Amino acid sequence: MFCGVFQVLVCTHLTELLDESYLLKSEKITFCTMSVLRPEDASADIEDIVFLYRLVPGYTLLSYGVPKAVIDRAALILGSPGNNQTTDRMHNERILAQDQQYKNTLEKMLAFDTIRDDLRSFSREILAS
Repeated sequence: MFCGVFQVLVCTHLTELLDESYLLKSEKITFCTMSVLRPEDASADIEDIVFLYRLVPGYTLLSYGVPKAVIDRAALILGSPGNNQTTDRMHNERILAQDQQYKNTLEKMLAFDTIRDDLRSFSREILAS
């Protein structure tokens, strides 16, 4: 609490919060950003930027250091509800393998007989997979 008022600090790359259709303007809300030193050509290349690690009033629409693929995917997901579309899940081999592992683990858990099966060997088997 500061001067009898609760203070909340929120860090996000969700720049849509700057749009009044998501978050109404209020004198109780102050936007701040981390100060950066950019080259004269206003390059957004992460190698050309010096992070000053100082909180200053304002905001930036740039997501320094966040990979372009992540930004593009976020834009796709954010645009889907407004277009009455669903967003397809990414088909990444690692994610698909992990999903299969979760499915296999769940099937083993559902098949476990709490009366007849040995809990210790079951636990070892689950933790090993």
